[in-house]
Amino acid sequence: MRRLAAVALFVAPLGVVGQTTPQTAKTSATQSFSAFLFGSDAARKTQMLYLPSDLPGGTAGRIHRVYFQHASTNSTVTLGKLRLTLGHTTNTAFVPVTRFYAGQDTVLKAATYTIAPGAVLGEWFGIDLDTVARFSYDPTRTLIVGVSFATSTNQAFGTFGDNTFGTSPGAGKKLYAAADTASRGLTGSSTWQHFGFDNRPVGLARDLELTSPLLLFPNPAADRLTVVLPETTAPAILTLTDALGRVVVRRETPATALRTGEALDLRTLPAGAYALTVAQGDRRTTRRVVHL
Repeated sequence: MRRLAAVALFVAPLGVVGQTTPQTAKTSATQSFSAFLFGSDAARKTQMLYLPSDLPGGTAGRIHRVYFQHASTNSTVTLGKLRLTLGHTTNTAFVPVTRFYAGQDTVLKAATYTIAPGAVLGEWFGIDLDTVARFSYDPTRTLIVGVSFATSTNQAFGTFGDNTFGTSPGAGKKLYAAADTASRGLTGSSTWQHFGFDNRPVGLARDLELTSPLLLFPNPAADRLTVVLPETTAPAILTLTDALGRVVVRRETPATALRTGEALDLRTLPAGAYALTVAQGDRRTTRRVVHL
């Protein structure tokens, strides 16, 4: 599926991409490092619980992007068979305490998925959910967040979390296991990950088109493709995907550069057809690009 990067600042599957911080998030005053989410083989499967009180201000709507926080810079990881799940429960802890919740909605499946380095400690990075699998969040119920993978290229890749796990408010809210198919897990992790998400208000059924006209030239392109939004006043995220849906270029671009023209270097990419998506919040436009 669509998750392997060749040239990118941060890699995510094609989807609605908005701001660089979550609309709704759980954080704490501490920033404790944990590789038990996307790094360590000791935790190829993890589930975490976030109560309504952990996600203040959360509103009902379809989650289209989830977030975690970089716990190091210049650190990247590629995951094999990444799977994200979301679900709801009325419980405030795992019941029974060592059993993973079953029957969750799979919101992303990727044969390979690369997360590139953050620029600063604590920087949020987002993961777009599969378009057809966006999750309907109920702010009155506990949110179940699941991460599993078969392989990780960086056992030390970490995300920030709350090191009060084991005491209030983290007690009973995280399980992990070494096998990505495990039905039971362990409770010994010392960190409960900071987490966030974007969701749109209930009733918006589709993405909106950009308000500024999108210009691409030359197309077909041999070396570089220039992207112009001549009337825009907002930054955008440019995502180029190949014919298999894999992200090969992703760039966050300020409005000033978009108005004058942002150039994407195509020289390292194989010739062929690609799709360029320009996203500004819930507004996005996709165009076909041919690389000679």
